[in-house]
Amino acid sequence: MRQITPFTPWLDWLDDQFEAMLEKTIRLARIDSRSGDATGVNRVGELVRDLLSGLGATSEVFALNPDRGIFQSPCVLADPQGNEQPSGQGQLIRLCQRPQAPRQVLLVAQLDTACPATQPFQAVTRLEDDAVAGEILRGPGVAHLKGGIMVMIKALQALERTPWASQIGWELLLIPDGEQPSAATSAFITDASTRHQLMLGFNPVAADAAIDCPPPDTGGGAMQQWLNDTARSLGIFRPLAAAGADVAWPRVTLPQIRNLGVVGGNIRSSDEYMQVLSLTERAKLSALLLMKLAAAGELSWLEETDADYPTAQLC
Repeated sequence: MRQITPFTPWLDWLDDQFEAMLEKTIRLARIDSRSGDATGVNRVGELVRDLLSGLGATSEVFALNPDRGIFQSPCVLADPQGNEQPSGQGQLIRLCQRPQAPRQVLLVAQLDTACPATQPFQAVTRLEDDAVAGEILRGPGVAHLKGGIMVMIKALQALERTPWASQIGWELLLIPDGEQPSAATSAFITDASTRHQLMLGFNPVAADAAIDCPPPDTGGGAMQQWLNDTARSLGIFRPLAAAGADVAWPRVTLPQIRNLGVVGGNIRSSDEYMQVLSLTERAKLSALLLMKLAAAGELSWLEETDADYPTAQLC
């Protein structure tokens, strides 16, 4: 039986967003944004920025110097003589919403696609797959991380529609070099982590993860139990096991949930795919996490998370 909660009407809005999510995922994945291709990565960044423009968040764009590990804004790099130099990587984008709110969440998503320079950029194809009893989308970066980006965007849009939005602030870092983060990118993440209580990432979850769920009192303490209970509210019983696509984030003490993205597999290969229907499921899960954080009376349980388990598993 479907569980009705105060969040249900706001989550139901996401059911009508499926086609838009799918269309934008395909559009993002069709951009040749392989790691190191600044032009393609920046095109992805511009589109994502445009999709988020209606939320009213402040937006900044930074050029990165990966060799020297520095960053500056606006997007201009200069040599010692003051001559402007093109950056060898894409731009980093930072969006901030309500930095003075009582609860703060950091979101991180990569703009680049793990597509080797020697491999032709593949077409994006929508297929039926008997193995998953539904449609899949196959193409470069569809799971890692273009589908995850759309999950994140729709979750934020859903949050902003709710009466609890004013109680939570968020900062989003769209990084251009997620496959091999530079010192500059790492500096951004480390700096941002000091302002927030939780960090969310949108890596894919393995398609072949067992449909099982540990007891709510096991692993990760209070935070783990909260995550498990949140997923059960939506009838989701798939563990958030990594799909071989962990972002090499710098080590921070902030509690993290890294794989809120779509269900997929064959990451970093010409056969990469995502399960189409997982767009809505994962957007609802991420949106519900944000709504519950916003509506929570207090977040002391986050501080109880064992330091040995900075990355939570969620089922």
